[in-house]
Amino acid sequence: MNPLPADYVGPVPIFPLPTVVLFPYTVVPLHIYEARYRAMIEDALKSDRLIAMALLKPGWERDYEGAPPVHDVLGVGRIVRDERLEDGRFNILLHGLARARIEELIPPAPYRRARVRVLPEPAGAVSPRLERVRLGLLAVYSSVLNSGSSGPIQIEPNLSLGTLCDRLAAILEVEVAQKQAVLEELEPAARAARTIELIRQSPLAGQPVESGLRKIAKRAWPPDSSSN
Repeated sequence: MNPLPADYVGPVPIFPLPTVVLFPYTVVPLHIYEARYRAMIEDALKSDRLIAMALLKPGWERDYEGAPPVHDVLGVGRIVRDERLEDGRFNILLHGLARARIEELIPPAPYRRARVRVLPEPAGAVSPRLERVRLGLLAVYSSVLNSGSSGPIQIEPNLSLGTLCDRLAAILEVEVAQKQAVLEELEPAARAARTIELIRQSPLAGQPVESGLRKIAKRAWPPDSSSN
């Protein structure tokens, strides 16, 4: 799946939900039933298949039929599978391509669109201590994926620290606002700190993967202040 260009600006359709955060390199299944968002899918399928998932801010219930406020940082994804149902609804799979920030909202007609600025992952080598954090999170991620699996799931060993944090935040059973906070964190070390806190607050804290978390907390955290 090709990533978005660093200079991508949209416009891209906005699909706001109160319970979903789209992270890069993750896949979200969605059932589309509202008329305005069925139109959005129709339009996306005819063009570049891009959709931005935005988390609604608290209080969205008062104006859901209109245009309630959304968080500025969102996930941009591409529809990789679509199923059109007989009554006009859709089932889709949306593959996250990048995190981005809203630069300008375009009024609904009938759905919102926005011009966005892609927020690229920081480049550069990580410190030895952050590498130990990465390996600890890799062990936790592998444990989570294999806990309910009928067979071993192979994990890419070279996943970056930032990508590991995104993938863990996507699957952890925590409040959606906490997931949004991870999405908004651009610096890998700070994102790792948030992700470790999410693990501590999730049901994982009482499972065997706690040993991997304990290893991170005792041996590799906090990181050197100069690392990034």
